[in-house]
Amino acid sequence: MIVAELEHDKSDGMTDYFNTDTSRIVALAWSKHTKDVFSEMRKAAAKFSETAHLGSGRDLYTARVVLTEDVISGGSGYWKDSPSHWHAELYGDDDRARYHGKQFSTREEAEAFTQQAGEPHPIEFQTKDGPQLVHFAWRIGQSSIEHREKYSMGHGYYLKASSRYSDGWIVRKVSSENIYKGIELDVLGGKPAAPTAAPTTGQEVSQAVTMTLNPEHQGVELRFPEKPAEAVLTRLKLAGWRWTRFNACWYQKDTPFARRFAEALQEEFGAQSVSQ
Repeated sequence: MIVAELEHDKSDGMTDYFNTDTSRIVALAWSKHTKDVFSEMRKAAAKFSETAHLGSGRDLYTARVVLTEDVISGGSGYWKDSPSHWHAELYGDDDRARYHGKQFSTREEAEAFTQQAGEPHPIEFQTKDGPQLVHFAWRIGQSSIEHREKYSMGHGYYLKASSRYSDGWIVRKVSSENIYKGIELDVLGGKPAAPTAAPTTGQEVSQAVTMTLNPEHQGVELRFPEKPAEAVLTRLKLAGWRWTRFNACWYQKDTPFARRFAEALQEEFGAQSVSQ
């Protein structure tokens, strides 16, 4: 299963402690193999608006104002291509960008920002040889969002538009048997709103959803009293459920994730459980 996880940096450099907390997990897609393929992860990330910046053709582009020449003034040295501390107004109200640069997921977005912000103004420095007019320019740096950490203490292969220990979304592949304790697992497509009026066929599920355990085939089956809404169908397909016309049900291998998914639907629409 390919998932997106919203991480929050909890590291403390003073005590040499590095860790993140996860506040939300979204199931994006299913995979038919266990290989870590970035193109597959990027395709899944593009389906979710909050991880679209990790999709195909995306990377991390940082726009910064930098010096175009070396200068020594007042006993301090400022070197070519080092970030400017004198052009904070060009970044607008983005305080983080003033220190780390303005970040984008495509070069076109970064170039459009620099054009709109305008050219950095030159600054006159006092040097031992007299006044020196120093010029500045925009520089756009590129770094990959594809992280490869298959080594001891590494985090495996994953997509993230920042370093490992930082705030932000991470997209990676995990075993479908992996249960995240204390965190609700969302399924891409979201939960449909509770009906406020009399439902009609094909629009809302109005009666109890039946979950059947099938020990013979080691499976779980879901039956709806009428055709589910499109949002529910999308959730079923993305979560790996398949439709069988012969038994008139949606089915999947009996796993902890499958049961949790089925129970979540039952909580929304009413429950009936049957052991076959």
